Amino acid sequence: AFMGSLTGSAFTSDGTEGLNGAKLAIKEINAAGGVAGYKVELLSYDTKEMTPDAVISAFQRIEGNDDISATVSSLTSLTNFELEYFSELGMPYLLAVNSQQTRDFISPNPDAYSNVWSLTPSYDGYETELPVVLEGLIKAGTLNARDRTVALIGADNPYSMSIYGGLK
Repeated sequence: AFMGSLTGSAFTSDGTEGLNGAKLAIKEINAAGGVAGYKVELLSYDTKEMTPDAVISAFQRIEGNDDISATVSSLTSLTNFELEYFSELGMPYLLAVNSQQTRDFISPNPDAYSNVWSLTPSYDGYETELPVVLEGLIKAGTLNARDRTVALIGADNPYSMSIYGGLK
């Protein structure tokens, strides 16, 4: 199953691209003979504006379908609270969201989330690499930073705040 924001939020484009990626992957898997000889079918579940009620509703529809063996998501909620639900269900859940946020959610009890995998690389480089890159641009003369001050502009959501927190 695919679960993500497909309508009604600022993240709809992420959800749509995630769903398109899942469709392409399944097309390729089925063209190669499927999984253990079985063709894979994709069902999609819209978390709409990613409110807890919309996410829980999508999860409950997945939970109630015995034909679903795994779920992948591009962006389901802004807090990853659904990880607990998938952990309890025991279904493989592959998510592509903020890796630091996922790490923070899972790290206190990793054994409880053995069925949850993040597909997103670490954003740790945001905390360490940007100053190095900026310094290189200044030295090369391609960035004019007279007073060596940089403005950080972001949004008030967990993704943006983790980047901002690492850079400030």
